[in-house]
Amino acid sequence: MDKYCAEDIVYNWMYKEEKYTEKEYHLVEDAIKYRVKNKLMNYWEPMFYYFSRNNFKLSLLYAHKFYNNSVKKHNFSAKSSACNWLGDHYLYGFGTVKDYKKAYIYYMEALEIDKNDPYALYDLAIMYKNGYYVKRDIDKYHEIITKLFNRENYFNSDENDSFESIGSEIYQHYAYCLIDKGGKTNIEKAKKYLKKSREEIVKFLYFNDWDGSAKQLSELDDNIVILNNLIKEIDNSQIQHYISIGKKSKSKRICDIISSETKNCIDYGKVDGDIYTLIRLPRTNKEYQVKFSYNNNIYTIFAKKYDNNKMYYNFLNKNYRNMEEFIRNANIGNTEIRQLINDIKSIYIIM
Repeated sequence: MDKYCAEDIVYNWMYKEEKYTEKEYHLVEDAIKYRVKNKLMNYWEPMFYYFSRNNFKLSLLYAHKFYNNSVKKHNFSAKSSACNWLGDHYLYGFGTVKDYKKAYIYYMEALEIDKNDPYALYDLAIMYKNGYYVKRDIDKYHEIITKLFNRENYFNSDENDSFESIGSEIYQHYAYCLIDKGGKTNIEKAKKYLKKSREEIVKFLYFNDWDGSAKQLSELDDNIVILNNLIKEIDNSQIQHYISIGKKSKSKRICDIISSETKNCIDYGKVDGDIYTLIRLPRTNKEYQVKFSYNNNIYTIFAKKYDNNKMYYNFLNKNYRNMEEFIRNANIGNTEIRQLINDIKSIYIIM
């Protein structure tokens, strides 16, 4: 391998819009190691690679090298990026124990370089929302998220993808801000932005594997169902009642408070959604089937019980422990099922 070959392999991996095989990933790793050894690259390449492969200890190691190298070279743009990566590692505990103080210091350092840095601002908002190191301040959380939401709309209208990686989170948290304000109009707007957030996550999941995104998607689907029930079945005075409970508790969103009263699983019959909606399949001990059409053929997922009464899902003679595993790993022919989201039609649940 020479420097030109290594460069081609790394850049093809970065910009190739399809999933790599394990063999291809090993080739990319070899190319990155070659570039590190021969000092042919900035440290963000291995940091980003190992993070994408969920090897967070190595991504943290290279994030520190990325930071130190940017300071040494007085590269403020690189330093800002490195600060955000380090902040994320310490805030969310990627490759290390959570350290909210360190996370706060790195985010503030990024904001010293650019006071409008969207990534540092977003994570700072999360810290204010939860009281991580800083004093819990919901008004500050609302202020930052609203500012980011207004910028997100501006960039989207200009067809700018600057916020691509945090767009779903901004829409999701802006919806939560609207829920906190209360009122039927705000609840309806919140549902709209939760759906927008969901669209952004689905775009991400099309080519990426990250369990956190699937979990976020499931939470959004649950909250959209809750808001639907609120809008349809509960009058405005009752919504205000739930809002007042939320303000008194100072720790729960309205979606959390009312979930036990209004949250339902998917009904049997036609599914109003796409394959990702199947993450919320009925929680039942009864066996059932999920049928859908693709390319003029009907396919069936069999929900079956095994010895200890737990469910598993069989599709094309392969078993999956849960629907997240099915969506992540199932194929039709040589195509991953999650890449057929726009082609799968008419999803039905049948007892």
